[in-house]
Amino acid sequence: MASTRTPSYLAARARIVLDAASDDPIPEDGDDAHRVGRRTSAKWLGRFLESGLAGLEDAARSGRPPVISDEVVLRVLAEPLFVPSAKWTSRTIARATGVSQSAVVRLWGRTFDPRLISETGPLAALNRDSALVGVHVSQKNSVIALAGVDERDGPGRHGRAGTTVAPHAFSMRSPVRLPVQTILAADLLASRSAPGHLSSFVKSMAATNRGRIVLLCREPLDAGVLSWLDGRPEIQTLAVGAERWQALLVHLGRALDPEGQRTLEAVQHSVREWARRPMEPFIWPQRHPARPTEVLQRISTPSHRNLSPSQRLAETVAASIHDAIVAGRLRGGERVTESSLARATHASRGQIRDALKSLAADGLVDLESGRGAVVPRPSVHDVLETYAARRVLGGIIVGAAIRWGPESLGPVRSALSDMKKTGLTGDVWATGEADLRFQDSLADSVEMRRIPTMFRRLTMQLRFFISVMGLDYAYSVDDMIADDSALLAALTRRDAVSAQKIWERKMTAAVEYMVRQLDAG
Repeated sequence: MASTRTPSYLAARARIVLDAASDDPIPEDGDDAHRVGRRTSAKWLGRFLESGLAGLEDAARSGRPPVISDEVVLRVLAEPLFVPSAKWTSRTIARATGVSQSAVVRLWGRTFDPRLISETGPLAALNRDSALVGVHVSQKNSVIALAGVDERDGPGRHGRAGTTVAPHAFSMRSPVRLPVQTILAADLLASRSAPGHLSSFVKSMAATNRGRIVLLCREPLDAGVLSWLDGRPEIQTLAVGAERWQALLVHLGRALDPEGQRTLEAVQHSVREWARRPMEPFIWPQRHPARPTEVLQRISTPSHRNLSPSQRLAETVAASIHDAIVAGRLRGGERVTESSLARATHASRGQIRDALKSLAADGLVDLESGRGAVVPRPSVHDVLETYAARRVLGGIIVGAAIRWGPESLGPVRSALSDMKKTGLTGDVWATGEADLRFQDSLADSVEMRRIPTMFRRLTMQLRFFISVMGLDYAYSVDDMIADDSALLAALTRRDAVSAQKIWERKMTAAVEYMVRQLDAG
């Protein structure tokens, strides 16, 4: 009973029992040390002798049933997904659900009690360096992936070798509490969604994150996934159980790095959007934010070699905006500030203003009076129109590549090789990006002056539109690789008819896949 985790009322009753069981008789006027009467001391001693430690717990009370039914409990816990503002409080939840604020607070206290989950194994490894890198919510299972966890037997970001950095203090006023509580609440809607492909999610977490990863799961992972993880000791898993899932709140609040607050808020926004129609699994990230090195690679590739300084800056600004969209920092209809772009690209406000005008002409941003540049809200027709133009321009490029001959296709072969390597990870988004780079490298290979530039602009439009609308780039990984391989083979043997047919088939398949997603949304 000396544990700091033991509730104070149990510790007090245990001391009463110890004293009552001693050789000293209980005085007639009661136990002064514990401020209880003789009858009370005798009651707890008797209950202990009859039932052991369990007898010191409060017995179920007779009378009317609890005021809060299971249905209301579910509503209270899930309400953060639906209240109008993401900055909700216990008072907000009470008004929305029709229960008292004190009842909401008591329910939270019971539900989020960290003692419901033993802080051992993977949970013991969590510390203030942890970052949220993935969330999967489906009928089959819910998983929260954390990375950046210091290993106890190696050097950490803030700690010495063999040490672990102490976790953050956590309270219900912590800035990470609202987004984390909302993310955990998504599991309450999991039964409404499809089963999902959890193995793909786990593999993508392993492929896109270095170092140690902790997967907190609602249910134990399938045998197939566990078998795949056997040879990867850097990935730890913990099955929490559906009844204790919400109790992860305090553990996560202590572990997550406050510097990741923006990321948490972006996931909170995404999961609230998903909760409106939770028919499909919720998966974050749907695509992986481009890293700064990848942005530089896009800007320094051969496709930019003939651009003027102003055109190069426009490409850089477009890449910066796109990365903010896929990272969840910008959404359709939100304003793009010139000052943030100037800091990101190290350009002047005047140069940024000119670059935004160029991007507006290409439909990559909207310029609104009184607001400046705004991320566009594309329609289905915008996406289909872009693919229609891409089909025509791509056909011209394929014909030109046949005339130039196979000796100009070296960069295209390299792009296909990179795409095949990416495809081995099973990451559809990354393979789709590699497919777009393959197509752009084909446009570069023909050394035309205008058509490749127009084609690359369509590539950037697709990236913008699809990121804002939350769709995938193309069809399956195997089909992308097969079509690109067949196209390169036809170009190498200068088979114009086959090459054009493959290009048409590729565009048709991409459009059909896209339309299915748009119809489902």
